[in-house]
Amino acid sequence: MEIDIINEFHNFISDLESRLKALEIAFGDFPVDHVCYRISSLKEYPDFFNLFKSRSLIYTTKNFHERLFHLFALRHPLNYKSISVPYVEFSQPGGSDNYNTGFQHIEFHSNLKAEELISDHGQAAALLYKGKYDGEAYLKWPDKVCLKMTRQPIITKSLLEDNSIISIL
Repeated sequence: MEIDIINEFHNFISDLESRLKALEIAFGDFPVDHVCYRISSLKEYPDFFNLFKSRSLIYTTKNFHERLFHLFALRHPLNYKSISVPYVEFSQPGGSDNYNTGFQHIEFHSNLKAEELISDHGQAAALLYKGKYDGEAYLKWPDKVCLKMTRQPIITKSLLEDNSIISIL
């Protein structure tokens, strides 16, 4: 399987940068937590799992809503301009949403909630999405591309959760 994950990442971030610029929201004002890669079919799962595993130092696995979720700590972060992403979240397809194969969201560290981030941006309010878990709220475009904010780093959550299995490569 030949996948240019670097080029896909650059295209995803460039597109998101344009979307945020149109909303007059500065891109890169917050430290990056992780980027999420989704797949559309279970058939793709082993190939993408092995791709991310081959690029990682350590990963965690947990069963969440009857499917496996992984967090990969990359040997070499994904980079685009001033953005450097050390972690990739990846899961089996399933749940209530279907996704196209590719990067789906990027998550930043901030004590702000999404509502506070967009309080001065009227157009962005239409994109505000109330998530299903832990009172989360984020910007979500109709094609399911998302910008999320988190207070706790995903690596901390992943390593400390009782139901998470840690694999060192």
